[in-house]
Amino acid sequence: ALATYTILERQLGSLRRLECPVVSLHALSMMGRFTQISIGNKTILLDVAHNTEGAQWLAARLQEKGFERVVAVWASLQDKALSTIAKAMKPCVAQWKIGGFSKPVLRAASLD
Repeated sequence: ALATYTILERQLGSLRRLECPVVSLHALSMMGRFTQISIGNKTILLDVAHNTEGAQWLAARLQEKGFERVVAVWASLQDKALSTIAKAMKPCVAQWKIGGFSKPVLRAASLD
């Protein structure tokens, strides 16, 4: 984000000057990284967790926050570390819902 800001500020010259870029960036959050929404009495967490480290981070947050009876909805690409992602999430997940992609994706993992 800081690199993008720096490049755009140099090229456009019209961006608001940041007093302290590090402090300004501290307040940013990434959509899809433990993004929480509520629908009725259900809590829905959106997380991209597309690699082993991301899945380990997500599992730790779920345990830390006390989430129980987690239903994981998951679709993935075949070149991801599917077994280690699932292994990292296994202690937190009560039920898996495995989905595919709505459009054909060459790299999509098989539903099997």
